[in-house]
Amino acid sequence: MTATGHKIINGVLFQATWFSCILLQWWLALIPALALTLHFVMHKGAPMARLTALWPLLLAGIGADALLAWLEVYQFPADKASPSLLGLPLFLWVLWWGFALTIPVSLSVFMQKPPVFILLCAISAPLSYRAGDYLGAVILAPNWPYYLVPVWILLALIALRGHPPQKES
Repeated sequence: MTATGHKIINGVLFQATWFSCILLQWWLALIPALALTLHFVMHKGAPMARLTALWPLLLAGIGADALLAWLEVYQFPADKASPSLLGLPLFLWVLWWGFALTIPVSLSVFMQKPPVFILLCAISAPLSYRAGDYLGAVILAPNWPYYLVPVWILLALIALRGHPPQKES
């Protein structure tokens, strides 16, 4: 399969994970998340090294969402709030795992130009929270952009640190 084909599959599987988490139940999102993980592991060599490189972003993202929830930038409706792990609903854990798997594959094209990647994260990631609000997965506070935009700029920088731009193969 071509590199472009892998990127498309990676992106589609992440979107299936996102929509499953937001519109269905977190455990149903495990199906596309598992497929995304298997695709990631089989895509290129050194799967353990590639998975290990994802942990800083995964932990930073979970930490950022925990802080945002604690600051009440958003709350979770009762049907999405549980079950939880370390105070965050499991659907967020699944989403972060899936997002981390997109960084070196489908989002790698944007990472070739760090300012573009940072801008993309600063705009599209907060809008995905807004979409989650619209679809009933979270309830955003009125001042949500003032928190989410800088948090996602920082998360973009963490992603770039863990996966510096490389020549596309």
